[in-house]
Amino acid sequence: MRKLVLITLLAAMSLCPELCYGQNPEPQNRRYKVKIDFGKAYISGICIKKDIEGGSLWSLMNEFGVSALSFSYDESRQKTRIISMLKKLRKPGVKAVLRRDLSVICEDLEHTEGLDTLTHSYVSAYKEDIVYNFTPLRNEITQ
Repeated sequence: MRKLVLITLLAAMSLCPELCYGQNPEPQNRRYKVKIDFGKAYISGICIKKDIEGGSLWSLMNEFGVSALSFSYDESRQKTRIISMLKKLRKPGVKAVLRRDLSVICEDLEHTEGLDTLTHSYVSAYKEDIVYNFTPLRNEITQ
């Protein structure tokens, strides 16, 4: 009898995810295909967003698994803090421009998470030759 109840409950949860996650099931992690074009050079790879209390953590890795950029976003203050970045990006002014641009991008991506097929393109408000492209990858829950 217990097995039947457990199997029925598992089947209901798989058919109706609202039972597990509430009315609006939201993944804890999001993945994006990213390309940041600096004009003469670019960075491309996968960006992983992990929701945490009060904000999110982001990590951009290139095709070889090397972390190019890691940052955190505080939703209440709408500020970005860069945790680490490639040595080649550590040039005067680049960190400040990235920090300001990423704050705007993170805020926008928070409000467009349901649009899973669109590429979100942004031109830097501070340096016109920097273009950011974020394309959401398959929406799945990862742990």
